[in-house]
Amino acid sequence: MEYSGETFSDENGIYTQHGILEGILNFTQINSSSNSIKIATEAGVSLDPSLFKYNPNGFNIFNACKFLLDRAYPRYIKGLCGYCARAVRQALEAGGLSTAGRPGEAKYYVNFLPKLGFKHIGTYTRANEHTYSPQPGDIACYPQVDRPDRPGHICMFTGTYWVSDYIQRRMMEYGPNQYAYIFRFQS
Repeated sequence: MEYSGETFSDENGIYTQHGILEGILNFTQINSSSNSIKIATEAGVSLDPSLFKYNPNGFNIFNACKFLLDRAYPRYIKGLCGYCARAVRQALEAGGLSTAGRPGEAKYYVNFLPKLGFKHIGTYTRANEHTYSPQPGDIACYPQVDRPDRPGHICMFTGTYWVSDYIQRRMMEYGPNQYAYIFRFQS
């Protein structure tokens, strides 16, 4: 196999690094999240420590992101996923923050995150998400636009992917009317 810039090639064709990773994530046998993420990590889903800034205010973003990646499923799996608020809450705790008084549903983190030291830096849709440059530790909260009775969704950017209890393919995974409130920890 030859590597040239962003692509790999062999006798069967040309492959992008992203395409190879997606293939591995899509065809990985899911026996446990730790086995799956081990395979995903070996394929390039890992944390680059140089992306993380030292934070003197007690929130270790690297530990929070590592916590998520160590436990996340490589894709959404019905019946196993659906615990995004718990995953992000546990990541915040792994990063050293207290989540006492936390809400139970993801959509309510919009009002809770500022109490932890996060600042709302913008609201994005599919139409304008390209104008936003995520940083590791950024958190996206999504209300359920078409179903306000639903709990919503929350995830954290790890430097490469948006992650909660699974690794998302992109920031805006939902319908065209979906929007996300983005929060960043202020040191």
